[in-house]
Amino acid sequence: MLFSDTKSYLGNLAIVAGLSIATIACTLTPAKAEKPPDTVRVSVVNNSRKLLKAIYMSPPSKDTWGPNELESPIPDREIAEFEWKRSDFQGQEAGCVFDVRAEYGDNTSTDLDQINLCKTPSINLK
Repeated sequence: MLFSDTKSYLGNLAIVAGLSIATIACTLTPAKAEKPPDTVRVSVVNNSRKLLKAIYMSPPSKDTWGPNELESPIPDREIAEFEWKRSDFQGQEAGCVFDVRAEYGDNTSTDLDQINLCKTPSINLK
């Protein structure tokens, strides 16, 4: 009787060990990196206490700004949203990393360097 209980115990122990190894193997398998969506939606929050009249973007590798992304000026404490296709851009982070320039109604500007808009799709201008 003792031998059959030991055999059953060892059989159960082998099953538990096998399941544990399978569980560990699954958790150690590297997860596939999620590719950001091709269309990126960006929110610009104007907390500058000024009228925001333009947002320009440029890949860090370029020396010129793209077109104004705003359809119209944005008053203080308002939000503007726009989107673009990542596939239209090349270079670092494949259309995710941009330098951003905000221009205000009082003819001042703020530059933000190398913002990853796929990871942080909201720009809070202060």
